[in-house]
Amino acid sequence: MAKGKAPRPRPARAGARRWLLGVGGLGIAAVAYVGVDYLRYLAPAWHDRLQPALWAALALAAAARAPFYRHWAAELRAALPFLGSIAFMLGAFLCEAISVRFVSVVMGLQWHRSAAPLPDTGQWLLLALNEKLPQSVVDLLRAHIPEHPHPWAQKYYVPYASDPNAIRRVITDDMAYAAVQAYPGEYRMDWGRMSFLVDILRPTPGEGPSWYHLLKKASGGCNDLMFSGHMLVAVLTAMAWTEAYGGWISVAIWLLVLHSAQREIRERHHYSVDCVVAIYVGVLLWRMTGFICSHGPRPARFGQLVPAQPRTDDAGYQLKVGYYKGKCGRDVDVEAVVRKAVSRADVGVKAGLIRLFFHDCFVRGCDASVLLEPTSANPQPEKLGVPNFPSLRGFEVIDAAKAELEARCPGVVSCADVVAFAARDASSFLSRGRARFAMPAGRYDGNVSLARETLTDLPPPFAGAARLRALFAAKGLDAHDMVTLSGAHSVGRSHCSSFSDRLHIAKNSSSSDMDMDPEFAASLEKKCGVTSSNNGTNDDNTVGQDYKTPNELDNQYYKNVLDHKVLFASDAALLESWDTEGLVKLFADAYIRFPGLWEREFGEAMVKMGRIEVKTAADGEIRRTCGFVNAEQPY
Repeated sequence: MAKGKAPRPRPARAGARRWLLGVGGLGIAAVAYVGVDYLRYLAPAWHDRLQPALWAALALAAAARAPFYRHWAAELRAALPFLGSIAFMLGAFLCEAISVRFVSVVMGLQWHRSAAPLPDTGQWLLLALNEKLPQSVVDLLRAHIPEHPHPWAQKYYVPYASDPNAIRRVITDDMAYAAVQAYPGEYRMDWGRMSFLVDILRPTPGEGPSWYHLLKKASGGCNDLMFSGHMLVAVLTAMAWTEAYGGWISVAIWLLVLHSAQREIRERHHYSVDCVVAIYVGVLLWRMTGFICSHGPRPARFGQLVPAQPRTDDAGYQLKVGYYKGKCGRDVDVEAVVRKAVSRADVGVKAGLIRLFFHDCFVRGCDASVLLEPTSANPQPEKLGVPNFPSLRGFEVIDAAKAELEARCPGVVSCADVVAFAARDASSFLSRGRARFAMPAGRYDGNVSLARETLTDLPPPFAGAARLRALFAAKGLDAHDMVTLSGAHSVGRSHCSSFSDRLHIAKNSSSSDMDMDPEFAASLEKKCGVTSSNNGTNDDNTVGQDYKTPNELDNQYYKNVLDHKVLFASDAALLESWDTEGLVKLFADAYIRFPGLWEREFGEAMVKMGRIEVKTAADGEIRRTCGFVNAEQPY
């Protein structure tokens, strides 16, 4: 980075800052909201001060994150299904109301007006626990609603009593401490200037709309005899949170669900069976609707990802998943042949296969031109370009797979598709199956390969943010794709010559001017042979691109970027602009907040890159061997 910039935060603090941001998000927002809400009983003065500040902070956070949200179009498309689901929910309430009316008629119950509550073993068990638990724990289990429990509950104040005689009296007589129907008024929450939401989300009985009374009867009360609507919503919320974010915070969410269930039973909002059925129905409903509409990407479903929809008439969007099915007979699974060849390679070669795909696609498109050997007609193909020679690896894997395919299915499978399949399979192996994606095929092999084009088309390791954006944009890729694909630097090794300029800067700059962690730079100097009398490096030395998990394709790369522990200037350049830095932070925290997010995005970006300047039968061919065009095949 240029000198004179404001000092960067110390890298050592980056991990703690990222932890706060990562565990933050909705997790800390939810905890903060609940905590501030409880202050209304513990310290009302602090509650009055903090609640407006919290709302303002949440509003600003939402506004700041909105530009990074990439799915506004999908949200708008989901508006009609959402309204349809609301209508379906209201219809379900109506069905429940009719069912409860039917049960009430058959059993002779009269809807809370005269029917006494039935005995509930679950509540008796929870009451008996009061004698065994400390009073502080019992108080923690209660719902802190001012002056009285929910007015629609049978009034058992004893559920939180520590007097064994009172508890035994309730268990023996099963009598309410308040007369049936003698309920206090509906409690109305005080949300300050936001209190108008109370009337929208929870109308009061005094407002008189008939639909409210219908829903009230359908969704609550001991004589509901169906299931707890409160618990159903709580379970659906917990399922959504677990699938979207996962991690330890989901455990806390489910503990809150269980707390809510015991409170419903203790205070006689519902019978035990109502809560048990609600939990079962909630989980079942979530799982069943997953067959209709996926709730979110999970690693187990990555193998079934649908490729991005075509946006242009380019030949790349004519590619198809499963293109080779049936083209080589029943006995030849083209993709399995490639996968077997990749599986035999070591970690370094697997990483090289991902890089090979990138270097192929960025020069004249994904046409296997990077595989062509030098000939008398073309002594300088891409393979010998400075960015590729001698560091590019994986050629032997491609040749082995192609040789087997030619022996079993001659003249059908292109070398370009073999390279694409190999990169996909290498990604899967190196990520332990987390980065699995479907790679469309149907490419033809190119006939032109020029070493000089590697210098103009491939992003160099010393490139800044502006040049990186321009090079990716020239290939139809945006900044999001650029940041996502950079995560491949989590695996593989690099020659010291690729970042020796950064080590020279590290030796001759103050810490405030550096974009590399000083300790990390010192360790690289040792590995690369930099001494006090030598400003250069041993260019033949190699180091791992990811110092923490060098053999695994994961999101550690983004954490390294934030900690300033990456090799290339092009890696550090991802922090030069607010949008790319935001994506780096998002991917760095993905395993905590959005499990599987980066792997899914990486798969989509690889597929998108695989559509660059695809050759067809009109301007390409199916090579017999990958190192030579058919007109120059050695015999």
